Amino acid sequence: MVDTGHVDPEKIFALLKDDQRPPDALLPDTGVGLEWERLLGSIFIDSPEYGTWSSAVITIGYGGETTFTEKTYDSSKKEQSKAVHFSFDMVSI
Repeated sequence: MVDTGHVDPEKIFALLKDDQRPPDALLPDTGVGLEWERLLGSIFIDSPEYGTWSSAVITIGYGGETTFTEKTYDSSKKEQSKAVHFSFDMVSI
């Protein structure tokens, strides 16, 4: 992910889109029941009732260069419906 000091936000977004669910033996018991533990066990939660609607990545360079990128997903949660990107210098704020 990090190569010569540069972070690729798309690689982080790929990690945040991971919907692989862990085995039941690795799930916690938080009191919501096994069905919900399974649903909530992945990084990207995909369910008609509940789930991930957006993901954001913030990077800050050594010189204060800052970027904020957010991806919002459509109701199917499969396709990106919107993306916003802001860049600014933290030193000048």
